[in-house]
Amino acid sequence: MKVTCLIGSISRKAGGLHTSVRCLMQALKGTGVQVDVLTLEDEHTQTDLSSWLPIEVFSFSAKGPHQWRYSPGIRQHLNLHPPDLISIHGLWSYLSWVSSCWTKRSGCPVIIHPHGMLDPWALANSAWKKRVALALFERTHLRQATCLRALCFSELDAMRGLGLTNPICVIPNAIDLPLLHLSNFSDLVSSSQKKLLFLGRLHPKKGLMNLLRAWSSVKDSQWGQGWVLEIAGWDELGHAEELEQLAIELGLFFSENDESKDSVLSSVRFRGPQFGTGKDLCLRECDAFVLPSFSEGLPMSVLEAWAYGKPVVMTPMCNLPEGFAVGAAIEANPEVASLSNGLLKLMAMTDEELFEMGRRGRQLVESQFTWSEVGSKMKEVYEWMVHGGTVPSCVVV
Repeated sequence: MKVTCLIGSISRKAGGLHTSVRCLMQALKGTGVQVDVLTLEDEHTQTDLSSWLPIEVFSFSAKGPHQWRYSPGIRQHLNLHPPDLISIHGLWSYLSWVSSCWTKRSGCPVIIHPHGMLDPWALANSAWKKRVALALFERTHLRQATCLRALCFSELDAMRGLGLTNPICVIPNAIDLPLLHLSNFSDLVSSSQKKLLFLGRLHPKKGLMNLLRAWSSVKDSQWGQGWVLEIAGWDELGHAEELEQLAIELGLFFSENDESKDSVLSSVRFRGPQFGTGKDLCLRECDAFVLPSFSEGLPMSVLEAWAYGKPVVMTPMCNLPEGFAVGAAIEANPEVASLSNGLLKLMAMTDEELFEMGRRGRQLVESQFTWSEVGSKMKEVYEWMVHGGTVPSCVVV
């Protein structure tokens, strides 16, 4: 079975999709599925290409504005090398139009992975552009899909709420587990200051403005004085500048470099983009992780934090209720008051309690969110789409 994956970018510019789609394709190849990837070239493609090995990636130069970049080479490649199945990741782009046209012409089965892009908050963001895309091609594309993939049942509900009646498979993201030594809580404890980490793209939907407001209200409390907030990630839409301006307005002393002489005194540190060893160090050295998002599919960043044995503060919109159920995360809504309460609850915990919460997160990832399990489920869905037979248990028809 030959599967062709369509994705707008294979580089770090894709955010969490760079990791989740890459690992999924590699897991599928590990099960014996023939996989290739078609993508649009960007400034980081060649740098990040080797991380996709042994997957064969074909990148095509593209023209046009960011969201609407196009490349005739992708259609030409499909004509010359027709797959048994198309797996497309993301919405609202030229690739959706290519997938829709190819499916209509060839009858090739297609599975669409929206990655949370059909959730209500996501649809309300740049709403008029998405209404145009729905009218022109995306609604047709979604309706003709052989199967849709939801990362969680709340995403399935959002799809059904839009009137989509396709079969939907519910398969989460997963994570590669780093090597850790968690025999006791000493690995978790910082020598002096405790670090609360946000790591991801700096985008309004991540709720960082309210996080800064909440931080301003708790940092000088009995529990907050021993903590520093670290914000690591790459800028989108100029949001990094907005965050720094808000920090100034709130009177938060911040630094932009962890090595600067001011960083020791700052209560907020903007660490900039972190990849590879830098990202690994951020996760190893932090004491807890926070994701105050208004909307998510199923965030890789939380799975990564749990994989590193870190306790988490997150919103219900992160779609990981399992974390609350097993005591691996503190629940907080993305509003300032709720975030403040969640942060204070975290800060009041003892070192042993922080360690135990992180350990439960690690155990959760080990039991439910590994790529070998996800790859096997996805292969079963793909084989059903191509060959028919018994509907897989993860598919809701």
